[in-house]
Amino acid sequence: MYVHYRTGLPVILKIAGAGVGDVGIEIGDPQGRNNTVEIALEDKGNCVYRCTYKPVKPGPHSISIAFGGEAIPKSPYVVNVGEQGLDEPVKQLESLDGVHLFEYYPLNPGKYVATITWGGHHIPKSPFEVQVGPEAGPQKHMQCLLLILVHNTFREFHSFIPLFLDLNQYSFTHTAGFAIEGPSQAKIECDDQSDGSCDVKYWPKEPGEYAVHVMCDDEDIKNSPYMAYIQPASGDFNPDKVKAYGPGLEKSGCIVNNPAEFFIDPKEAGTAPLSIYAQGRAFETPTSNPSLEASVNLSKEEDPPLRLLPPYKRTPNDIEGNPVDIFSKPNPDGTFTCSYKPTKPIKHTVVITWGGVSVPKSPFRVNIGQGSHPKKVKVFGPGVEKTGLKANEPTHFTVDCTEAGEGDVSVGIKCDARVISDEEEDIDFDIIPNANDTFTVKYTPPAAGRYTIKALFAGEEIPSSPFRIKVEPSHDASKVKAEGPGLNKSGVENGKPTHFTVYTKGAGKAPVDVNFSGPTQGDAVKDFEIIDNYDYSHTVRYTPIQQGKMKVDVNYGGDPIPKSPFTVGVAAPLDLSKIKISGLESRVEVGKDQEFTVDTKGAGGQGKLDVKLTSPNRKVIPSVIDPVPGKEASTVKYIPKEEGVYNVDVNYDGHPVPGSPYTVEATLPPDPTKASQNLLNVKAYGPGLKGGLVGKPAEFTIDTKGAGTGGLGLTVEGPCEAKIECSDNGDGTCSVSYLPTTPGEYFVNILFEETHIPGSPFQAEIEMPFDPSKVVATGPGLEHGKVGEAGLIHVDCSQAGPGVLTTEAVSDSGSKAEVYIQDNGDGTHSVTYAPLFAGMYTLSMKYGGEKVPKFPARVKIDPAVDTSKVKVFGPGVEGDGVFREATTNFTVDARPLTRTGGNHIKTKITNPSGGATDCLVKDKGDGTYEVEYTPFEKGAHSVKVTYDDEPVPKSPFKVGVTEGCYPSRVKAQGPGLQEALTNKPNAFSVITRGAGIGGLGITVEGPSESKMSCKDNKDGSCSVEYIPYATGDYDVNITYDGEHIPGTVNIAGILQLAMTFGNICLAVNSKRISQY
Repeated sequence: MYVHYRTGLPVILKIAGAGVGDVGIEIGDPQGRNNTVEIALEDKGNCVYRCTYKPVKPGPHSISIAFGGEAIPKSPYVVNVGEQGLDEPVKQLESLDGVHLFEYYPLNPGKYVATITWGGHHIPKSPFEVQVGPEAGPQKHMQCLLLILVHNTFREFHSFIPLFLDLNQYSFTHTAGFAIEGPSQAKIECDDQSDGSCDVKYWPKEPGEYAVHVMCDDEDIKNSPYMAYIQPASGDFNPDKVKAYGPGLEKSGCIVNNPAEFFIDPKEAGTAPLSIYAQGRAFETPTSNPSLEASVNLSKEEDPPLRLLPPYKRTPNDIEGNPVDIFSKPNPDGTFTCSYKPTKPIKHTVVITWGGVSVPKSPFRVNIGQGSHPKKVKVFGPGVEKTGLKANEPTHFTVDCTEAGEGDVSVGIKCDARVISDEEEDIDFDIIPNANDTFTVKYTPPAAGRYTIKALFAGEEIPSSPFRIKVEPSHDASKVKAEGPGLNKSGVENGKPTHFTVYTKGAGKAPVDVNFSGPTQGDAVKDFEIIDNYDYSHTVRYTPIQQGKMKVDVNYGGDPIPKSPFTVGVAAPLDLSKIKISGLESRVEVGKDQEFTVDTKGAGGQGKLDVKLTSPNRKVIPSVIDPVPGKEASTVKYIPKEEGVYNVDVNYDGHPVPGSPYTVEATLPPDPTKASQNLLNVKAYGPGLKGGLVGKPAEFTIDTKGAGTGGLGLTVEGPCEAKIECSDNGDGTCSVSYLPTTPGEYFVNILFEETHIPGSPFQAEIEMPFDPSKVVATGPGLEHGKVGEAGLIHVDCSQAGPGVLTTEAVSDSGSKAEVYIQDNGDGTHSVTYAPLFAGMYTLSMKYGGEKVPKFPARVKIDPAVDTSKVKVFGPGVEGDGVFREATTNFTVDARPLTRTGGNHIKTKITNPSGGATDCLVKDKGDGTYEVEYTPFEKGAHSVKVTYDDEPVPKSPFKVGVTEGCYPSRVKAQGPGLQEALTNKPNAFSVITRGAGIGGLGITVEGPSESKMSCKDNKDGSCSVEYIPYATGDYDVNITYDGEHIPGTVNIAGILQLAMTFGNICLAVNSKRISQY
């Protein structure tokens, strides 16, 4: 523990009613830097945060507080930090049974801060502020009020009232002491009133003069010792018989400036002088002992002279030492009527003595109340002005009660009908009490219109209430625009998430509201959410679930924005496997019209077909796409202009159809002037005409036997120049090889007499040699993921040679995620996996059966919903007093995620045998849920709580169920407990359902034995009948597990019933049992 002074204090933040958002705090030092002050933010629950910071330099510091990305009112705050204090040494004195005692000795007056931590964390309320005052000197701040010390008798005790100043006004304390010197020892008794004063009594045993010492910190206060003369006891009077009563002597109930009356009755007390002493609290003690201001002697004569005297005036003092007039008037019956009129709302003291001895209960301390004055309450501020308020802009007003006295403040704010709904609605607001009997009321008008504000004080409406105000719109919906794929007339796919953006810059402040209407009844969308981007824009996400035309209404502050409502066409889900291509020949003739058909029936989507044809020299050639009337198909027409291989890319809704791109070879038409028969006799064969590996010769053979004499030509076209070697085998064949150095498509042209032989040009796919170490995997799916969202990995195998790519995603719990691998046709693959559970996943990847670099990889999958702030509490999860067959419950606080409730919370309770225990989840509609269940097995139960299928913190909870019961839950009811007749069955029921397992005991006691029967109904209740045989008083006692059940039974018959309620026995008056 450390003690120091002049340090930064904690900052308490209350965000109740502010909605959902994150708290952000930045502290700038005197040099304007924001990273030099250590900050600790603690969530205290109930929307309250505590921020503790430790400045390192003196001077002005700027504290900026933001909620949901926006600065809160009055932020930034400026705090002037003084010079750093000095640590004071702390000494531990003892430690016993978990109790630790510490001591420190402050040397200088001022404010100290004591920091106490346990395990490195602050204990509750730490750090503590301690105000150390100057060292005690001469005692000036203690005085003895109303010292009843003269002419007393020693047969009774004697009292005086040492009165201290109200030490709550000071930062130091003193220790009071008392001593009595005189002819005999005197017992002293001190009663601390816990209000800065104490009552002291002492018992002298002999008459004589006594010195009464009143000390503070072992020193006599001013005018101490006080001299008191104790007289011998007299038998003529008895002060204990004096009665003083009335509202003017009560501790509370008197009001300032109103007469306070009380009465004194000394008729049975004998003859003695009646005296009233009073002295107020003051900084200086009177220089002499107070004297009797009035003394009245009563005699036993039939006509006491008191009746002939005028009213007496006495002057007791208030708590500040100011005299207050008291008027006393004798009454004909020997009593006195006294009254006084307090002028200040402070404590008053009245002391009444009889024969110099205090009467019972004297001195009387009377707390004078201020009274209630609603007419003096003032309400002012912008929040109650008739004009000038804007919708959705925070405002406030002040309720000033400084002159209104005592009473509670009540405020109500309502908006007129048709402002929010068709009915009047209450508006949320916050009342913040200030330190000067004023209150600040903060509220935000949710919409434009008329509002009414009422203010009451002590249950009475103040004169200026109600306030009727007009709230103007704070927005201009005509300046808002919305755009994005989610608003396109075409392009939205059923079941596929989409979005659009609403831009509000320059349109003022107002809420964004979006509504969807589908072609049929029911919800048109799911997973709908509006996300504030804090840049004057909102992102609207949704997933359509109805196919057809959908209407999207976008409103800003309740007003439609331009072009709203939007009409969006929702197409069927995309299914590329349904697309079929027919008529696309692999070999066509140069210069002739070509045509093929694309059938898209059942493919869904938006129906956007795109076809691109690329010539051998990499140029795009024109094509025409014509829809087929009456069919979900299109024809594609084109004319190849040159010989060679063409690529045909077919895309549907931006996605390549299965098999795309296709290849088409265009050849020149045959030349009739050449010997076609000789050309047909030339053949080429071998693996090099189909494919090969980079860096290895691709070989094939040309057979010219039977073709006659002619020139043979060889060329290889591809991504790089390939060296060609050809050797004549002397048998009409030749062996050819070419060496590719780059992977890709190669075309081998073989010409005889300048004409392509059959099959030429030959297309060969050259791949890299198999090397899994050349596989490169990148993408966000290797870094993080989220439940319900696909993780994407880009895998480049273009340099790894031929091989099959396999991928697996497995969670630490053994759950496998679905993996989809798409071959992009260019040596790369797109891998997606969809995790179903949060946690760590292991990604395994192999190429050609071999592991690729950097695999297996570990990826953290976050839950779809952040449930870290959901709280679960109550006996049903804490295991405190959970009994078999006794209903228990717990609460789920999900307000950080929802303020309106909904079907979010699911609970599964598993008993020790593995079966499920039924439970009931009650949605309170404010983000909290009440869960009840009744365990029927003894042992450990597992309570699993999820929010949107995501476990909440600490779930599943382990709850131990034991044997036991709650007698307080047992109920008894029925006519037999209301009226009863002799010789007839009188029935009632005892319900033990939900109370646990216990023994039920029922007895009927009375003038005669009663025949009694009890039947178990097998539903947690039993039916009881009893037959009394004689009239009289009967007792019906019902116990459960040896304890009386609660409740009071009223019998309308003639039965005296006694039942035990807790430890209290209740007797219920009733009639007797009548003879039937």
